Amino acid sequence: MVRVTERLLVDKLLGNLQANSEKFDRLQESVSTGRRIIRPSDDPTGSVTSLVLRSNNDELEQAQQNIELAEGWLNATDVALQDISSILQRVRELTVQGANETLSEKETQALGNEVDELLSHAMQMANSRYGDRFIFGGFNTRSLPFEFLDSAKTGWQYNGDNGEIERSVAPGVRISINTSGDRVFPQIFDVLIGVRDDLRAHNQESLSLDRLDELENVHDDVLDALLSQVGSKGSRLDLLKRQLTALHLNNTDVLTQVEDVDMSETIIRLNAQQAALQAALATGSRIIQTNLIDFLQ
Repeated sequence: MVRVTERLLVDKLLGNLQANSEKFDRLQESVSTGRRIIRPSDDPTGSVTSLVLRSNNDELEQAQQNIELAEGWLNATDVALQDISSILQRVRELTVQGANETLSEKETQALGNEVDELLSHAMQMANSRYGDRFIFGGFNTRSLPFEFLDSAKTGWQYNGDNGEIERSVAPGVRISINTSGDRVFPQIFDVLIGVRDDLRAHNQESLSLDRLDELENVHDDVLDALLSQVGSKGSRLDLLKRQLTALHLNNTDVLTQVEDVDMSETIIRLNAQQAALQAALATGSRIIQTNLIDFLQ
């Protein structure tokens, strides 16, 4: 009966030593990793909160990447349309000069040749890229959106579509990042070809009566695209970026509170647990030695 009681005492001692050792190991692991929750069993509620916050942060980071992509696309669009605006302003100046009746046919032809060069540059802008994608082709971003029908540039064709490329830029928020080329460029090409041909043909009446109004209208369309498609979306992306940054910082702060340890408090607990473990080991050693001597006697 005595030996049964002593065996129970030893088993209880060993159980306590194991429990103290496990507590010490967990505290030591927390100090070394800086984490309060290392496995879900450490805090089931906190673990769920941590998973939700990390998932939210992943979504926010993806949205931030999409915003950067959208900004890059919009910036490329802005550069191209700003260039087109400059082209149209220059062509208007040339049209006003060409409509001056004091100019000779040879002089208006020279102006027409300059417009022809500007027409080529406009085609280059219509085929602008962002990375390896054409920005004005709608969904068709891999093929050349616009091309002339012949070397004389008497006509053109559009190879894209009017698709809108959307990106998720915030939870539940999607915006179109592109402007399809069929919205603006057809009118631009038609007007520039008309101005060039009238200048070369010395058709000053058409220049003064029709072409100036046409240039004004297409320039308004370009400015409208700059304001509505590029400017307003750019402003919205700036606002969303600030909101996402704030949300990400807030989530990170909460995540730190849920997952991370209070280092100074944990070190104090670790030292206390180490002292308790050492005391338990010392006590257990004496008990085991006493029982061993009793058993031998």
